[in-house]
Amino acid sequence: IIVYRLLRFGFCNTNNFCVSSSTKILKMSGIALTRLFEERKGWRKDHPFGFVAKPAKNADGTLNLMVWECYIPGRKSTPWEGGMYFLRMIFKDDYPSSPPKCKFEPPLFHPNVYPSG
Repeated sequence: IIVYRLLRFGFCNTNNFCVSSSTKILKMSGIALTRLFEERKGWRKDHPFGFVAKPAKNADGTLNLMVWECYIPGRKSTPWEGGMYFLRMIFKDDYPSSPPKCKFEPPLFHPNVYPSG
């Protein structure tokens, strides 16, 4: 079991192991959660201006590291300029060995983006 000091965040994995924001120590096992925890820390320190990526919140207020909500701003001088595009990233338990499923909501027309994710 890997133990992380939890500063102020709540987390929940797909096995419904949840930790509230008032908890000071988080026990997690699994490469996926460990990797996502580290990636979230890195993203919070340094990410492209205008982009948003954060774990989804569960009904009880805890964060689900296995599902992320992301917003991508439309690039200037393209048909997408001025837009903010939402996508949901769903990570499997074997992440990072397998990529997350990314799905735009609502579906986005783009020749390289498929409705299935």
